[in-house]
Amino acid sequence: MCFSRLKGYHKIACKGYFFIKNFWLSSTDDTKFIVDELGNIKSIDFGAKNGGLNVLNTADELYQTPNQFWNEYNKPWLDNAIRRKDVIKIATEPTYKTLYRFDKTLGKDVLTGFGREYNYLIENGYVYDSLTKSMIIK
Repeated sequence: MCFSRLKGYHKIACKGYFFIKNFWLSSTDDTKFIVDELGNIKSIDFGAKNGGLNVLNTADELYQTPNQFWNEYNKPWLDNAIRRKDVIKIATEPTYKTLYRFDKTLGKDVLTGFGREYNYLIENGYVYDSLTKSMIIK
């Protein structure tokens, strides 16, 4: 399946790719185009889709807190992709603005959910390839 509406991507060859998004930036929710194209199917199936595209898109009610969602859904999904050494396409450009947000209660910048995903991939041997907008094993 290929996406023609995703900003910055044209006719992507999608076999075996994963997408992660920045769920803190409601004004630039690039992943919305991906899940809409897929039919917005909610699932907790973390396995590879043979010859297809894999997107973490759980039911909204499964999200309770950032740490709970990370531990129960996001991290296990990424762990499976890391174990398979998947190439991970990124729908949101990793910049300081997308990796961090200002936390008013702490009075400082903290990692966004996307920043946490990005750093986790870096810690697990991935590097960002700006030409392909992908996280790849170094």
